[in-house]
Amino acid sequence: FAYGQTGAGKTYTMEGTPENPGINQRALQLLFSEVQEKASDWQYNITVSAAEIYNEVLRDLLGKEPQEKLEIRLCPDGSGQLYVPGLTEFQVQSVDDINKVFEFGYNNRTTEFTNLNEHSSRSHALLIVTVRGVDCSTGLRTTGKLNLVDLAGSE
Repeated sequence: FAYGQTGAGKTYTMEGTPENPGINQRALQLLFSEVQEKASDWQYNITVSAAEIYNEVLRDLLGKEPQEKLEIRLCPDGSGQLYVPGLTEFQVQSVDDINKVFEFGYNNRTTEFTNLNEHSSRSHALLIVTVRGVDCSTGLRTTGKLNLVDLAGSE
């Protein structure tokens, strides 16, 4: 989570620049490095979603109708996990794939002009990376999620 006032550098901390990658890039590079390292023993499927919460409305930044309101639900499988029915997921193979998806989603993000920042984000942005793995020798299946969150200004 990146938290702070408008203009404090939350988005920069999460995204960074090509010369100085932020938390998102560093975490994703580490994830794909680990996947590559375990490729002989594990098979992975990695998907990514992007959403925003603006004025208490959850929106799919990658969907065909980004203005459509989505809801958070409890998984019907009894796991106690939460999910968002209808949230668009794209399968990815690399950090570059995720960056392309995220760039597309960011074009749908709600921004406004403020006195501190010409293109200030007015919403909470979520990059959701889901990793599903199968141990090739045992058949053991596992799923994990990485949520990278850029919060709107705290004021």
